[in-house]
Amino acid sequence: MKIKNILSAILVTSSITGSVSAGTIAEYWITAGDQELIYVVQGNQVINTITTPVSTNEYPIAVGDTIRTADVAGSTTITEYNPDGTLSGNSYTTSLLGTHFDGATDGINYNYATDWRTGTVYRYDMYWANGETLFTPSYTTHNQLWNGITYDSSSDSIWLNSRGSNPEFRNYSLNGDLLSSFALDVYANWGLAYEAQTDTLWSLGSYGTSGWSILNISKDGTVLESTVINGLTGNLLGGEMRISSVPVPAAVWLFGSGLIGLFGFARRKKI
Repeated sequence: MKIKNILSAILVTSSITGSVSAGTIAEYWITAGDQELIYVVQGNQVINTITTPVSTNEYPIAVGDTIRTADVAGSTTITEYNPDGTLSGNSYTTSLLGTHFDGATDGINYNYATDWRTGTVYRYDMYWANGETLFTPSYTTHNQLWNGITYDSSSDSIWLNSRGSNPEFRNYSLNGDLLSSFALDVYANWGLAYEAQTDTLWSLGSYGTSGWSILNISKDGTVLESTVINGLTGNLLGGEMRISSVPVPAAVWLFGSGLIGLFGFARRKKI
């Protein structure tokens, strides 16, 4: 079969089947500080479970070339992990400006977090030091606080969300201007994350007997998917995906995945 025909077949198959598999494309790092665990979810399963070495309160997380968590319980020890979940050997101490349960990063200069008591958005350097106040958003329509946070690399902006049966999501510029907002009619929690590959948001959903669900949400407030992750348990509050400066459209990712799979099959057949 000619290459042109192969590519056409892949595109047709992708348009018919939609996503290759349920769940995330990127790795979704989720913190369960009270259980001293970090889960890494990809697709619709847990692919790694990390036992944290420092305390029972590693919650705010920034996922870049390395992964840095902050300890919210007073010692404010910053633990650094390699992408495979092993310790990098580096650790830092700092002083946080608020009590943070979720975090974010632009992957270049800054980390971000909200105070769970006030919703105030703070900015730190990449090592969770040298903090400064950015802005304090108004309360949600249900008088709930903003605790989920993520950085949107496609627009250099911040997303916040509340939790509950009617959660709100808001998109703010870095100087505090409200850019957009929506509310959901399904239960959502914190652990807000931006997935650059699809230019969409992910959030923790509800907890059931099999584990937590995770929600994929478009920027206009459409719930694209709800997936239960077996074995994902604990008090989950922080969540983030590795940041990228240029989002990759889902169709392009699907195309690439199909091409790699097809050529991999061809190589196996030849061998």
